Parts: sequence; structure tokens; C-alpha cells
Amino acid sequence: MPNEEKKHLEDVIQHFTDAMLVSVDPEIGMRARPMHIVQQNGANLVFATTLDNEAVDELLKDDRILCTLQGDRRYVSITGKARFNEDPTRIEEVWSPAMRPWFPEGPTQKDLVLIEVDADSAEYWDMTGATRVGFALGLVKALVKGERMEPSTDPKAHGQVRL
Repeated sequence: MPNEEKKHLEDVIQHFTDAMLVSVDPEIGMRARPMHIVQQNGANLVFATTLDNEAVDELLKDDRILCTLQGDRRYVSITGKARFNEDPTRIEEVWSPAMRPWFPEGPTQKDLVLIEVDADSAEYWDMTGATRVGFALGLVKALVKGERMEPSTDPKAHGQVRL
């Protein structure tokens, strides 16, 4: 079952281009900010930012990271550790012209840095396709019987994955 869940997690993640990156500010606690995903490798995500970004300061003090992804009936939560990569070859590898508004000097911009997420666990909820139909049927059944709706046990609808 875990391999099926891991594969489905990776399939669900492919539907996202953006995430909320959550870091810990030692003064105020957790902070979330939207970030564009510049590369995905399973649940390991890569974001681009500049060295003067507050997220960089926070992650230098506490490298724990949470990324949440939310879309049309799909949700993912990824936890792990953040690391920084300033290697020009790596930056060139993930560079796309769509990044230029944020990095006008291009991939050689001096303060450009990648935040690479080394995921250690993830959880997903996928209410699309057949799982959407199953969810709807379960909801109707609970309403008709006056019972509490139980979470799905279908690994295509929900899974927790240790990475």
C-alpha cells in the first residue's frame, strides 16, 4: 500500500505550480507565503527567491519547512527540511523565462538562490475522478442515515506517506 500511496502522491503533486511555503519566524511563529514551484521531484520541491527574502532569514535559523498545495478538489501537505542552493549550474537547470519578472537579471542574478525542500513526509487528499463519486455517495449515505461521514480508506482519495 505505501508504494501505491507514494505514486499517487506524486501524481497529485504534478497538478500544482504554486505552493504556500511555511517557515518559522522566531519572533511571531509560523509564516506562510505563496511561492512558485520551479521544479518537482516527487514531494521534493524547489523554489527560487532572493537572499534578502524573509523566508531565507527564517529558514537559516530553523530549517523546518511545510509546503501546502491546494487546488480544485486536490490538497497536499509536505513537511521536511529546507536547504539553499546558489550553484549557477543548478539555477540554470531550473530557470525558465517566466521567472524573469522576479529575477530581471536572469539566471545569473547575484542574489538568486534556490530553496530546495527535502521532504520527509506528506499527506494528500484527492477528491477527483472516481474518488469524487465515492465521496459524494458516502456523503449522501451519511445524510440519509443521519450518521457521521467517515473518512475514505481508498488510497487514491487520501494517504499519508513517509518519504
